[in-house]
Amino acid sequence: MSKKHHTISAIETAYIAGFFDGEGCVRIEKRHFRRDNSPLYTAYSICARIANTNRDILAWIQAAFGGSIYCGIHRSRDKQGAYKVPYELVFSRQAETQAFLLAIAPYMRVRKAQVLLGLEFIALGNGTKPSLRDQCYERMKRLNRKGQTNYQMVLNFKEQS
Repeated sequence: MSKKHHTISAIETAYIAGFFDGEGCVRIEKRHFRRDNSPLYTAYSICARIANTNRDILAWIQAAFGGSIYCGIHRSRDKQGAYKVPYELVFSRQAETQAFLLAIAPYMRVRKAQVLLGLEFIALGNGTKPSLRDQCYERMKRLNRKGQTNYQMVLNFKEQS
């Protein structure tokens, strides 16, 4: 079942990419499963997330690209000390994640390496090449590690590619 999304301009897409640079992340998740007496197996998935306390901006991005909006449980305080409710737009379906990352990739600055690696991971396909999928998972973990500057992340990504 495909949803119809509204069309946005290149300028709006560039704005969303900048917003994602500041408020978003790309993650590759790794899970281990066991069914009955079968051996343990590993499954990988990718998602893109954008968190913000302004639900309207997330709803606008959702209207263009899909995804699901969730209300967060951790609240932050505004300047007056009042709590603000955080929201998160999550792209967990691979097709939506891919379409979103492809659209914003040309405009990315801070998280460009993560976006490109996410697209590389998606191109590997589901259930194939587990060692390559695991390499992508480990590289994404390093790229998302706190404390690295954008310049360090880009250099590390180029060395890995």
